[in-house]
Amino acid sequence: GAIVIVTGLSPEIAQTLVNIGVDLGKMNTVGDLQGGIEHAERLLGYKVMLLAEAN
Repeated sequence: GAIVIVTGLSPEIAQTLVNIGVDLGKMNTVGDLQGGIEHAERLLGYKVMLLAEAN
């Protein structure tokens, strides 16, 4: 199976999904695509680190 990460749900859409019976508590939900990518990286065991500062 696959792990699903739902990104970009507005509060209104989230409320609509709850009202029709979708259990968002059993889903990985994050506010935006960047958060979804970061969450996926954590699930896969990746850690993003700064190698060097740009001069």
